[in-house]
Amino acid sequence: MSLSPFSLRETKEFLKSFGIELNNRQILDLYLAFGGIPHYLALCKHGMSALQNISHLCFRKNGALMDEFPKLFGSLFSDATAYVKLVKIIARSHNGVDQAQVVKESRASKGGRIIEKLKQLEKAGFILSFLPHGHQQKGIYYKIIDEYTIFYIHWIEPYLKSTRKQDQSEGYWNAKAQTPAWRSWSGLAFEAICHKHVAQIRRALKIDADAQIGSWRYIPKTKKDGRGAQVDLLFDRNDDVITLCEIKHSDKPFVIDKDYAENLRMKKEIYTCQTHTKKDIFLAMIASSGIKNNSYSAELISQRADLEDLFRS
Repeated sequence: MSLSPFSLRETKEFLKSFGIELNNRQILDLYLAFGGIPHYLALCKHGMSALQNISHLCFRKNGALMDEFPKLFGSLFSDATAYVKLVKIIARSHNGVDQAQVVKESRASKGGRIIEKLKQLEKAGFILSFLPHGHQQKGIYYKIIDEYTIFYIHWIEPYLKSTRKQDQSEGYWNAKAQTPAWRSWSGLAFEAICHKHVAQIRRALKIDADAQIGSWRYIPKTKKDGRGAQVDLLFDRNDDVITLCEIKHSDKPFVIDKDYAENLRMKKEIYTCQTHTKKDIFLAMIASSGIKNNSYSAELISQRADLEDLFRS
């Protein structure tokens, strides 16, 4: 039986049902590591912060989730090593990896077997196959959508391979969670969570349900072809508008300064030029802590959503 993970709102309600009451920011931090998997969430302890629970479960000797990843794949797949290899290839890029590249990097003699394994990984909820906006019916991409899998590959596994695992102090993850590397990574992970909560985002932005949802990027072949651009999330609407969304995760309201404003203008221009769209282009900001009101936000941002919107039903 295939069961979908909890949403952020359901995660909060589930934790509250056995006495763990945390604010939305703390719930998000747990979700970045464990996703909405009830079995993992049920391991969290009352009276501990999100950071303390992650440290206790993932970076402590005999922590319940320290070695869950190999056990999980071993229980689901007879040839677990091959599936783990595929997942790690896909995990190298948060934007997604195209099917041809996955087959090539896996160095498999028969691509058909790899594609079948990819289908099984998708059925099990580890990856998602998708067509980038504008690619029509060719160029399937894959991305990891299981939060614990991404967290394990990027944080737990390197820890287990290092000498730091000999230090059983409680301070390891507390220190790691303050680094620029974690802030950068959590921003990418938050983007993935937003893609899981597009229904909540769409409603917050007051966009009709029939809008097409996707992402987009342009990589110039040569320097002469100009600058590249990436759109985290977009809504191709039936009212002759395309809403391009920027996603930002930060502890404080995000500030659009002069340089960032220029990047937004350039992204809008590149998208219009490369897609040849005749639709109006609106810009929206999805920021976990909201955005600071200034002249640039007033000029450029048509709609906005924040973490509270992601927790709505």
